[in-house]
Amino acid sequence: MEDTPTEKKPWISRTTLRAYVNPSVAFAFTLVALTGLMMLFDVHGLKGVHKWLGVLLVVAGCLHVFLNWRPLMTYFQGRKKFLWGAAALLVLVALFFGLSGERDDDDERSEHRGRHGERRGGEEHE
Repeated sequence: MEDTPTEKKPWISRTTLRAYVNPSVAFAFTLVALTGLMMLFDVHGLKGVHKWLGVLLVVAGCLHVFLNWRPLMTYFQGRKKFLWGAAALLVLVALFFGLSGERDDDDERSEHRGRHGERRGGEEHE
């Protein structure tokens, strides 16, 4: 009897993983969009939730790209398509890392206020 090396099977198949990751991307995107719109209309208390959902979206998105790499490369076979895709990816990465230079209004206000909301330094401003 001949000893043949057997391939080690992954703990989860690529197809099963796709079945969970792809809907997760859509779900996280929807929730990030909804919490973002709610924050736009001054619904308070969503900042932390919005940020963590954004992290979930990035992780799920990276897994989605990894799991669908071959179809993506097939789609970007034409050079122009690939360059446009790469440019869009760079813009998204720049936005993700906050290279837009925008500051959060809440952070700016909190720098000028003390622990209980009073202005620091005893200054009176209207």
